[in-house]
Amino acid sequence: MSRKATGWIVSLAFVVIVGGMLYTFTGRVISTDLSVIGEGRPVAVLAFESYSPQGMQAMDQINIIRDDFEDRLTFRIASIGSPDGDRFVARHGIRDGILVVLGGDGEVLDMWGVVGDTATLARKLNTALE
Repeated sequence: MSRKATGWIVSLAFVVIVGGMLYTFTGRVISTDLSVIGEGRPVAVLAFESYSPQGMQAMDQINIIRDDFEDRLTFRIASIGSPDGDRFVARHGIRDGILVVLGGDGEVLDMWGVVGDTATLARKLNTALE
């Protein structure tokens, strides 16, 4: 096998392994499309930095309770380091691991950092959506 083919195979294997790890650690993928904010449906946006423990913990908690809320709420990620994510974080004065719940009109209903457990997260989401 040529060096070029071997390099291509190694690169492909790396992408597959890293992608699998990200999926394993974060569960289902949450979109970074923030254009849905203010379109009539409440949105919960997590400020997320991929290497930060706070963001990973918050993502894990969201993935556990997500199915219970998706009929009332859209979940999104403000990926810190991307143009849209950085704008969102700057606009709301937040950092990694902060969840912002916005009403259908795009106004902030509540925001908080990583909570201790999923029951607390569910309670806070329910309160914000009342």
